Amino acid sequence: MSVAYVWAPMIPPYSYARLAVVMEIKSTLTCCRGNSCLRLRSSEKENDDIVKSGRTHLQECDAIKFSQEISGWKFMLINCALDR
Repeated sequence: MSVAYVWAPMIPPYSYARLAVVMEIKSTLTCCRGNSCLRLRSSEKENDDIVKSGRTHLQECDAIKFSQEISGWKFMLINCALDR
């Protein structure tokens, strides 16, 4: 027996289809992620003059700009789990 024959049955045929679907979904989400980052960047500039209270577990009520919060959302979107 050849090595290829021995190892071929260990890879189920449906796993290739799953891999293709996962790769397609990942490329689609990456494209959507780029568009969302552009929208968040423009929204960041539009809302630069809005001040809100930022609440964390360390600072009860600290004034931050709404654009800073949008910047945090953008950062999380750029560094999301798609890269893992």
